[in-house]
Amino acid sequence: MNKILNMSRLSMMCLMLLSICIFTACDNDDDSGKSNKIVLNSFGPSPALRGGELRFIGANLDKVKAVIIPGTAAITTITVVDEREIKVTIPQDATEGYVVLETPQGEIQTETILRYEEPIVVTSISADLKKAGDVLTIEGDYLNLIKEVIFFDNVAVTDFTATRKKIEVVIPVAAQTGKIRVSNGAEIPIEVYSEKDAKIVAATVTAIAPETVKPGETVTITGTDLDLIGSLIFAGAVIAEFEEPNVNEDNTELTVVVPFEAQDGAVTVIAKSGIEYPLETALTMVVPSNLKATPDSGLKPGDIITITGEDLDLVTDINFPNIADAVKPISQSATEIKVAVPVMLPIKPEKEGDEEIIPEDARSGDIVLNMANGKTATVAYTVLQPSVTAYNPSPVMAGSELTITGTNMDLVLSVTFKGEQTVEVTTATESMLTVKVPAVGAESGVIFLNMKNGESVECAPLDIIAPSFCFIPELPSAAVPVEELLVLEVVNEDKLTQVNMRGGPTQYLLKGTTLYVLIPSAANGATDLTLISSNGEVTYTIQVLGAGVQETPVFEGFIDMFENEWSAVGIPIANFGTMSPGDRLRVYFTGLGEDPEYQLWYGDWSGKFAESKFSAAFIDVVLTAEMIQSMMNPAWGSDAMLIQGKHCIVYKIAIRAGTEPTESVVFGNEIVLAGWNNQSIPLANFGTPAPGTTIRFYLKNVGSNNAMQIFPGDWGSQLVTEHTFYDVDALKIPAGGPLYLDVDLTAEMIQRILNPAWGSDGMIIQGDDVTISKITMLKY
Repeated sequence: MNKILNMSRLSMMCLMLLSICIFTACDNDDDSGKSNKIVLNSFGPSPALRGGELRFIGANLDKVKAVIIPGTAAITTITVVDEREIKVTIPQDATEGYVVLETPQGEIQTETILRYEEPIVVTSISADLKKAGDVLTIEGDYLNLIKEVIFFDNVAVTDFTATRKKIEVVIPVAAQTGKIRVSNGAEIPIEVYSEKDAKIVAATVTAIAPETVKPGETVTITGTDLDLIGSLIFAGAVIAEFEEPNVNEDNTELTVVVPFEAQDGAVTVIAKSGIEYPLETALTMVVPSNLKATPDSGLKPGDIITITGEDLDLVTDINFPNIADAVKPISQSATEIKVAVPVMLPIKPEKEGDEEIIPEDARSGDIVLNMANGKTATVAYTVLQPSVTAYNPSPVMAGSELTITGTNMDLVLSVTFKGEQTVEVTTATESMLTVKVPAVGAESGVIFLNMKNGESVECAPLDIIAPSFCFIPELPSAAVPVEELLVLEVVNEDKLTQVNMRGGPTQYLLKGTTLYVLIPSAANGATDLTLISSNGEVTYTIQVLGAGVQETPVFEGFIDMFENEWSAVGIPIANFGTMSPGDRLRVYFTGLGEDPEYQLWYGDWSGKFAESKFSAAFIDVVLTAEMIQSMMNPAWGSDAMLIQGKHCIVYKIAIRAGTEPTESVVFGNEIVLAGWNNQSIPLANFGTPAPGTTIRFYLKNVGSNNAMQIFPGDWGSQLVTEHTFYDVDALKIPAGGPLYLDVDLTAEMIQRILNPAWGSDGMIIQGDDVTISKITMLKY
């Protein structure tokens, strides 16, 4: 009964102690949930070596106060690796048994007995100098237990011969001078170091030659034991590696092929052991020299240039002046290269060996020969240029046609007359070209033939005389208001028979040399004015200030704010004309994405004058005097404004003056055009529009296969067959087109909409792969 009672008491005590431990562990947990309990998970090595290290792995072991190993005093000199690991040195008088850790939480005893192994001892290593490939002898005791021999710096060898007293190991190429350690290869290994260094032969490097070298050829490095070298690093971080370097018999000379990508600069030699040997001598890479181009002048598209010289086999490709992309030679050797002169846009050779053609806009200048290492060499050449032999007629009458004869006239794009009047060539052949002499502004003097490649050639003076038909010597400098009289002074007024504006006759009155012309009400912006005489005619372009809005573009193109999100684009001051307070700065958008946004800044970044999220086809900013002043007078730079944003594409920016039109909805329901379905718009929706009224179609979901056709309500012939943004016939909207399209109604179109041959529809819209969100009418 007493035994049972004692066991019960013992059980109760254990439960109480367990409860206290659990309570203490919980109470000592930190706020992060990490336990403060000291735990021993493992220790070793066991068997261990007296005088070696004994490691303990667990948790919170940095709190251990002492380690008690049987047969010796408590060890308080503890190496703390971290809170998970501690180490102690095993005393020589230690005996086998359980190890105890003394901690603030009590003693922790190991579950297994610490046992000892007969000591692995290294007594000596080969004292003489050894080289990679030689055999190193290690002597000691219990060396038969060794699984690894580790050279400096951590170069391990596992293949060697070993007895209890001796190890013989072949020195690896990566070994360096330093202490050697041997290991029994256990999970927690026993490692013993040699007292002395193993002396390993290292390479020495003294020089490199030649200092000027051609890529692809060899340099020679001199020194000793160069068979130990594993690689070279040339300037530009170009590495030359080799398994069996070309070394002479006594290993004092090493030859290496210089990579074609190697740049000018010093070389670093790397031994197989990893030791680096920087060389002070800098190498200079050869470039092609003694260059001569034949022919070097008078070349025209398609001609072949032969470039001779030295080391031309180093050339990888060739750049011509004003050409972005480099081209490959047609043929190439060390002393000669052949290359084609520009003729057309780049084409890919159909097969290897075909000539590669380069663009038409190559100019005279330096041909640049490129090497793989980035170095270049140049040789000058000039392209064929036009030469004038005669003008016909000479003198020539202003406003009439001029024929210029000579050679290479087919290279000319335009002609610039004295007075800064430039006119494009009408027709051109190799021997002649024709061009119309400006009726106004051109003066007698030298002319310039402007070539397609951007070069200009100065030619002999040309005499220009006033025309014999009626002409205007000086046009008005300002825009003329619509429906007002345009007053002009003319010459040869007796020859005048008719005046046309916008392609048709207009009312005029001639009083002496003063011509009065009535501006038609439909005129607006740039308008053609033609004086028709009995002996010829001349057409001018004048600016008309229309009754509605006058829009002056300041930017046309594409600013992709998807690809270049928040990247600012500058609009130069030079793009802006005269602006007045109340004018609108309009930004046109297309391709709106999710949550589009824009910002407008002054060109010198001094302030932001507009920003917004939006969902419309355009935004208008009403300009104030202060805004105009800041735009046109930046503190620095040449930009009037900067635009940036996201998730949209800008295709035009313009200044709008005049009264904006009123906009009324003709059809407000969404029209989804798919599979060439159609939608009718009742003629009652149109009211009674006047000629010049604009019909606006707001677009979205414009697919790649989009197409539209616009018919009158009786399915007569199409109302719209041509449009600025349309292709003819199918009315396909190009990629990147606008978010809306405007159609100006003529009297004939209005007649067909409001008076169908049958039915009550004014318009029918048919198409595919596009959605019309609404149709509106704009009236001024």
